[in-house]
Parts: sequence; structure tokens; C-alpha cells
Amino acid sequence: AASSDHPIDPLRPTDTATPVPSPTPSPTATPIPTATPKPEVRLVQAAQAVHDGDYDTAIQHYQALLGLSRSDTAAIELAITQRRAGYDNEAIAAYERFIEQYAQSERLAEAWFGLGEIYFAQENWPKAIETYRKYLDLRPNLIASYVQQRIGDAATQQGNLDEAAVAYEAAANSATNASDMAGLREKLALTYRLLKNYEAALTQYDQILSFAQQPAYRAQVLYQSGQTLIDSGNTDAGYKRFVDLINTYPDRNDAYQALLTLVNASVEVNEFQRGLVDYYAKQYDAAIAAFERFIDAQADHGNAHYYIGLSYQGAGNIKAALKALDEVIAQHPEASRWSDAWLAKAEAQWTGGDLEGALKTITTFATKYPTDTLAATALWNAAGYLERDGDYKRAIDFNLQLQAKY
Repeated sequence: AASSDHPIDPLRPTDTATPVPSPTPSPTATPIPTATPKPEVRLVQAAQAVHDGDYDTAIQHYQALLGLSRSDTAAIELAITQRRAGYDNEAIAAYERFIEQYAQSERLAEAWFGLGEIYFAQENWPKAIETYRKYLDLRPNLIASYVQQRIGDAATQQGNLDEAAVAYEAAANSATNASDMAGLREKLALTYRLLKNYEAALTQYDQILSFAQQPAYRAQVLYQSGQTLIDSGNTDAGYKRFVDLINTYPDRNDAYQALLTLVNASVEVNEFQRGLVDYYAKQYDAAIAAFERFIDAQADHGNAHYYIGLSYQGAGNIKAALKALDEVIAQHPEASRWSDAWLAKAEAQWTGGDLEGALKTITTFATKYPTDTLAATALWNAAGYLERDGDYKRAIDFNLQLQAKY
């Protein structure tokens, strides 16, 4: 307070400090909200994440969508993605929710199928069959062959062969290509054999043989059909099929298995065919013995010497191989394998380390018999021997001969 000696002059500033105005406070910063993607954008983002293999991100997108609104697309894709990611339990729950909440969706069958695939992978055969059948109730034609086959496989695992047979039959009848049909009829035939319904099994094998083309597969089916006949008690018919097998496809392992059965049953087999089967099975001693028996019994036996030569070569006896092949060349020009014997002799010589001998054999053959169908092949082989020996100059010479003459 001022004393009485110094009255306050209202026009004079007092010595009290003039207050400094406080700065205007900054407004509190309001966070800018992140825009929530539209549902269709999230679906695109999720699909891209699936495409990239980023399943967890895709799952988050689908779950976020379902947290905002109902979407049968997001619901089914969530289940599918969880299954792809290996989250089977979560996928099962998602499929079941979809089935409950979207019973009118066009993708309901897809949900039942997805459940079936998970249960099948988990070897839960009863649930797999149940859910696959739910799928077929909704889509009896689309991928029906595949689904019926899965039902058949599951039923087989349960030991329910009658149910498996019905499913495999339905699968085979709806198959769209020969390969699938053959595989399904083969499964059906095996199922009938286990049920001891041999006639039905044989019908399936015969149907396969009516259209199958591959020699290896036909040999396999012939063997199985012959074994089916033997199992049914019709051994004579079964043995006949085995004989047909070794006569038609001697180079297949199934023919060797059939031969063993026939020999053990003392069924007469042509010795030449027997030798061929043994040769292709690399049973060289047995092959040589069979061919020698054939030579003793038949006047026309040039080809038998040829295969004896190959058998000796296969067994590593080059000297004996050359002797047999020389016998074909010198004494059996009528043999259908006569030209092959020249090339086989050269091969045996080269294998035995006699490159010059192999080249002389080929040169002699190509010079004496230039119009033979194998003359060009002989020159080609000679060039190959030289290339593998590193003698490229002479290899070029043989290739030039091949080019000029043929």
C-alpha cells in the first residue's frame, strides 16, 4: 500500500509489474481416424493375401469383415483359408458356423465338401462319409466321381467293403476320362476280390482291358485277372491268361511273376518265351538254360542264340556273348534278329574294352549291307563309342559317313 506522503497518481503507472499475458494454449491434437476399408476392398485384400500365401493376414481380413456384418463369402473363405493354413479345428468350426448361419447360400455344398476333406485327412472315416454324402445331396453331379471315390476309400478303411463297392461303382460310372475310370475299376475289382465275388471282379478287369492301351498297365491287369481266376478255383482259365501274358508282354515283371506260377504248377510253357521272360527279368542263367532247351528242340533257333548272347553279356561273360552272337551272324542269316546281332556284337566288344573290334564289326556290317535297316544305326553307334572315348575326330568321320550315305 502507498504511504500518505506519496499519494497514488492515477495517471502515473505504479511500480507494480504489468502482468504478461499467458500464451494461448495449443488445442489438443485430435488423432486422424484410419479409414475402415469397405467390405469389397477387404475381400480383395484377403484374396490377395491368400494368393501370396499370407494366410494369417487373409484370416484377419475375413474375421474383421464378419465382425461388421454377415457375409457368406467371407464366412466360407475364412474356413477355406484356415484349412489351407493347417488350422483344421478352427476350419471345422468355421465350416459348421457357415452351415448353420448360411443354409440358403449357394456355397453350402462347398462347406460340406471342405468338412469332408478335413475329416478324411484326419482319418475320421464315419464323419468323412457323412459330410461327403451331404455334399452329394446338394451337388450329385459336380466332381461326383472324386467324392464317390473318397467315400469308397473311407468305407474300405472302415472295413465296410459292400459300401465301398457301391461307391466305387458310382465313381467309375461318372468318371470322365479313361485313366480315372481304369483306376476306379481296378479298386472296384480288388474290393470284389476281397468280398470273394470273383465274377464281378473279373468283369471289371475285362472292362479295363477293353480300352487300356499302355503295355505295362495291360500286363498288370492281365496278371490280376489271371490271379482272380485262380483264386476262384478256375485254375485252367487263370493259367491260360498267364500264358497269354508271357507271350504278349515278356518284358514286364508281371510276366515273370506269372511264369513262376506256371513253372511251380508244372504248366507247359514255350521255352523261347520262357527264356525271354527270364532274360528281361535279368535271370540270365535261367534264360540261357531255357534258350538252350529251345535250340535242342527246334530247327529254327537263330534268335535263341541272339538272346543267349545278350544273356551272357548281361551276366558279364563277354567271351561267351561274342561266341553266341558270332553263331547267329555266321550260321543264321534267316533269323529276324540277324542284323541286331551285328550291333549287339559291337556293343559287347565295346563293353569289354575292345573299341577297335567294335568299330571293325560296325564298319564291316555297314559296308557289306548298306541297305540294311540297321546300317545307319550302326554308324551312329560307332560315333557314339568314339565320342565317349574322347576320340572326337573319328567320331566326326563316322557322323559324316552317316550324313552322306543316309
